[in-house]
This record gives sequence, C-alpha cells and structure tokens, in this order.
Amino acid sequence: MDSSDSGPPPDPDVALLERRLDRERTRRVEAERIGEQVTSDLFSTIEQLRAVQQRLLESADRTTVVQEIARELRQELRADTLRERVAERIGTALAADRCLVYVADPAPAFSDWVSKTGTAARPLTSIEQAGVVHSLLADRPSATTRNVVVPDVGDPTWSSVDLRPVGRTLDMSALAMVPMWAGEHLGGAVVLMSRDPRSWTERDLAICEGVARELRLDLVRVHTHDQHQQLRRLEELDRARDAFVSNVSHELRTPLASINGYLELVRDGEFGPLPSQVAHAVEVISRNADRLRQLVEDLLTLSAYDAGEAALELTAVDVGRVVTHCADDLRAGAMARGVGLVVNVSAGLGPIRGDGCQLTRVLINVIGNAVKFTPRGGRVAVAVAPEPGGVAVVVSDTGIGIPADEQHLAFTRFFRSSLSTHSEVPGTGLGLALSRTIVELHGGTIALASEESRGTTVTISLPAGCLDRTGADMREAPRH
Repeated sequence: MDSSDSGPPPDPDVALLERRLDRERTRRVEAERIGEQVTSDLFSTIEQLRAVQQRLLESADRTTVVQEIARELRQELRADTLRERVAERIGTALAADRCLVYVADPAPAFSDWVSKTGTAARPLTSIEQAGVVHSLLADRPSATTRNVVVPDVGDPTWSSVDLRPVGRTLDMSALAMVPMWAGEHLGGAVVLMSRDPRSWTERDLAICEGVARELRLDLVRVHTHDQHQQLRRLEELDRARDAFVSNVSHELRTPLASINGYLELVRDGEFGPLPSQVAHAVEVISRNADRLRQLVEDLLTLSAYDAGEAALELTAVDVGRVVTHCADDLRAGAMARGVGLVVNVSAGLGPIRGDGCQLTRVLINVIGNAVKFTPRGGRVAVAVAPEPGGVAVVVSDTGIGIPADEQHLAFTRFFRSSLSTHSEVPGTGLGLALSRTIVELHGGTIALASEESRGTTVTISLPAGCLDRTGADMREAPRH
C-alpha cells in the first residue's frame, strides 16, 4: 500500500486530553454516585432519628401520664378508693367508654368506671365482672399472657373464644386487658372497653401496664399501712386492758381483805360456835375467797412486771430445797386426789442467784398444775438436776395433756385447754403465763411438751447467774 494514503499521525496532546476527559467523567460519575449514596444515607439517618424522637416523645408522654396518675394514687389510703381512682383515671386518660379494675388479693374485688358521655351502661354484678376477666383469659390462661387485645368482639379472628356474649353484657364492641401476674397467680387485671370497634395502640397498653404496676405497689403500701394501723389499735387495746385489769385488781384487793378477815374471825369462833353445816359453808367460802385472792395477786404481779415496776430480790437460792418444800406443800392435796407425787433431787447441786419467793411461785404453779390435771391413780414426777451453766427442773405427769393444736397457746394469759374445760378442772389460766415471765426475768427458759391423754412435761432451765431486765450480769463479783 502507498504510504501517501494514510492520515496524519494522532496528536499526542489531543490523546492525552481525551484520556484526561475520560478520567474526569469517571470521577464525576463516581462522585455523583457517592453523593447520591451519602444523601440516601443521610435521609435514612434523619428518618431514623425522627422515629427515635417520636418514640422518645411517645415514651415521655406515656411516662408523664403514668406519673401523674401515680402521684394522685399515692394520696389514697384505702384499697377500694385506689381501685376506683385507677379505673377512672385510666378510662379518662385513654378516652375509653368503660374501665374495669380487678384485684385478686386479699379477696377478689372490682371497680367499674363508666364514661358519662354516651348512653348509660348497666352496672355489672360481681359475677358478671369476674366473667369478663375469665372470658378474656380463656384462650390464654397462663402467666405468659401479657395483654389481650380485641379490637372487635364481633370478629371471631381475634380470639378463639366467642366474646360476643361478653360484648352484649357490657354493651361494648372493643376490649383490651392488661393482666397483673404474681408468678403463676393472677393478681389482678385492668380491662379497657369501647362502645365502637377500636384498634388499641401501644400507647394505650403501655399506660395501662404502667398504672397497673403502680397499683400493685400502692396496694402493698395500703396493706402495710392498714397493718400498722391495726397494730397500733391492738397496742392501745392491750394497754387499756392492762390498765383495766390492774385497776380492777387493786379495787378487789380491799374488799377481799375484809372478807378474809371476817371469815377468819368467824372460823375462830369470835361470833360464837358454828353449827356443822355453817362451818362447812364457811370453809367453802374461805376456799373460794383464797382462789379469788390468788387470782388478784397473779394479775397484780403480771401488771407490775409488764409495767417494769417489779424487781427480783436476788439471793443465793437452793433450787432443790425450794422444789422439795413446794412438793411438801402440795403433797396433801395430791394424796387427797389419789395422785402420787415423787421428787428426785440430784446430789451436788450448787445454788443459783435468783428470787426465792418468785421461784417458789413458779414451782407451786407448775407442780400444782401437774397434780390438778392428773386423774386419780396417776403420777407426778419432779426431777432437779444440774445442767451446763445452771439447773434444770423437769415436772412430768400422766394427766389429761394438751391437744397438739393448742400447745402454742399454753403460756398465754387466761389460756384454758379444751380438755381442761371439758373435764371441768378449775383454774384461771394465769399460772403458766406468770411462770414464764418470772423464769425469763431470771434469764432462764420454760418449755412444754404434751400428748393428749398421755401427760405433760414442763422443763425449766435456770442459769447459775441471772440477768436483770437490761441484760446486765447480776452474778456476784469475786471476793478478794
């Protein structure tokens, strides 16, 4: 081919320029693509921020509503008023037509609020109120059930249970229930209702949940307040009772002293000899006057200990000797009843520091009870033995015993077991209560074990050194 037919060679500068233009176009396209991506990402971020902001605003709105209701509820001190206020405030805040609040503990209770707008709704009976809650839980009855939402009771797709009868009973078309679970136990529920079909929002349910939580806390607060009030009332009644018993006992003391004084004069023949029948009557009167005097003395002693006005007169006491003397005093009565009384005092007992007169009262009460509640032919055994740090007195009998379900009451004042009442055994029910008070003031313990128709065992443990009411050691200091 002839070289004269080919065109002029390409200009290197032009080629370089074209390559540069191509690179610029590529960069521009890439920049536009990046710009579009950045714009898209920025728009997406803005939308997400707007969604977060909306959620925060909704959460703040829900929190504000719940807090406002909670502040109002904290002013209430009655459980029934709390339920009524919750029903009214939730119903009003969520523009519901009706709101039912159910609380299971301590006893099932309902509060039913109905909006004043629209046609009046028929009040529900307690059975109907319970039926609403149970119907809504019928297809989801476990503690995993969070909320039950039914936008239209006429639409069977919302529930496996036919709720149309419930809707007719309530005259409502839409229901939403927030249950309050306590473990596996249904502690209560809040039921929202609307006359027209309604799509309950997350805000509606969240406010319900928040107020339901506050309601549970406030019910605990109210219950605690009620318990404190009851405790204060019981303490006041207890103080009034103690004051009454003390005053009456003091008032009885004077006429009893006069009665006993004149009885002594009559028995001594100061008013002339007594016919046998009159003498017998005087003895009966005297025995009952002594019983009444002992009752008054026990009541006064208990009142004095309760008021902190009685103090132990502490000396060295030989418990074995005290037990022996008490048994000797009671032996004649035991023999008259046909009851054997045996005392076993271990050798080598050391003295304890205590109030001999008060310990005598304790042992007379305990041993006397054993004799009194043991039928003819029975046996009472009293054992005194050393134990680490002190002395133990064990009084066992073969008497009528105390029923197992009554034994925890044995040391309470005026307690009389059903068996003793049935057997018509006389007594005031103060002996063991007074005995426990005295023993505990000595720093000791008293315990009872019993079996019906088999007998009772009372164990008294007394320390070698005792403590005063403030806990200070009352043992004698070593002599130098």
